[in-house]
Amino acid sequence: MPRVSGRSLVNALVMTALAAELLFLLGHLVFGWGTRGYPPTPRPLAFQPPAPPSGGDVLLRLSAVAASHASPAWPPDAPYATVTVRAWRLHGRAGGGGLRGRTSTSSRRRGGVPALPATMPALAAAPALAAMLDAGRRGGGWAPGWELVALTGLTQTEPVPAATQSMLLRLLAGVPGLVNNGTTTDRSGRTGQAVSLVSDYSGEPITYTLIFDSATGDLLESDDTLAGSPHHLHVPAGAVIAYTTFISSRYTAAP
Repeated sequence: MPRVSGRSLVNALVMTALAAELLFLLGHLVFGWGTRGYPPTPRPLAFQPPAPPSGGDVLLRLSAVAASHASPAWPPDAPYATVTVRAWRLHGRAGGGGLRGRTSTSSRRRGGVPALPATMPALAAAPALAAMLDAGRRGGGWAPGWELVALTGLTQTEPVPAATQSMLLRLLAGVPGLVNNGTTTDRSGRTGQAVSLVSDYSGEPITYTLIFDSATGDLLESDDTLAGSPHHLHVPAGAVIAYTTFISSRYTAAP
């Protein structure tokens, strides 16, 4: 039986390791071995370079714009508040289905939504409107962020009169950490003013972005993006995890 030298054994092990590495590289290129199977997510928003002022000051300006508009009162012959949105949300490891989102329309009766004033509310109404923005606060949560989510939820519930929108934007401007993102194009092709806030109040580090119509102060879209390393989500940092695009908001006679 031939005797195997130590040098020959070492050479054989080295060649085997090199062959295994080559096989892995080929598998990685051809079959995707070793890659993390992230689900597909929508494209992130693209922002134009922002100019001063701060995010809070931007909301104050939008508040003044909204205050300059008059919204018609809720007609007595239209008992339904109807809102149409296109929304997408990440679900588990497989993603959220089609990346263009699902369009849906919801209608709620007059008595099923908060009474929002169509004329400029008195200062006495500020606590009630502030409570609407505080509705998304989680038990024990300290970081801001729920206010932006609450504004999105309210806008998805019913048409928001310009006077109420003005007051809500003024209240939202006081949230610490708001950033002016400049302008961007929402997922319906509309250009708007964007402000954002990074918060982990939900348990994940998320950048909450709101896009407003610069001419009216109306909310056009909300966008949630993973801001850092995920705790439970199976997507990389920077991935979009949810968005809501507001298509229309009106009062109707039938649902």
